[in-house]
Amino acid sequence: MGSNRIVVLTALPLEAAAVRAHLPECTQHDLPAGTIVEEADLPGTGYRVCLVCTGAGNGQAAVVAERVVNWAVPAAVFFVGVAGAWKADVRRGDVVAATRVMDYQGGKVGRYRSRCAGGSAGTGPGVRGRSGVRLIMVQG
Repeated sequence: MGSNRIVVLTALPLEAAAVRAHLPECTQHDLPAGTIVEEADLPGTGYRVCLVCTGAGNGQAAVVAERVVNWAVPAAVFFVGVAGAWKADVRRGDVVAATRVMDYQGGKVGRYRSRCAGGSAGTGPGVRGRSGVRLIMVQG
């Protein structure tokens, strides 16, 4: 049987608070090196959410993500947050999921150049929207 844990990572405390608002009472786990995990049942699913605020920065997020993934051995990992830009066809409250992950760092080295494709975001078992949520798949 697989894990019933889902890791949800955020960069900002505001983002973690928005996720936490949808969870029942959380249990806090203090991992080595100071990582704090808040764990709670995801109502009506049989899954448990392990919520972690990584703090700013790619390096910091990578280190914290590795710690939490090794501890939780999750069925899935999500990095969620607020959108930094808007498109005309995306509305507030929409869930946006990438079909491809871009190599963010590639565009920042030396003189800026377009970002290289980093690989597929995967297809997984599929995504189902819940009431009132539109799922937008962003094509790279």
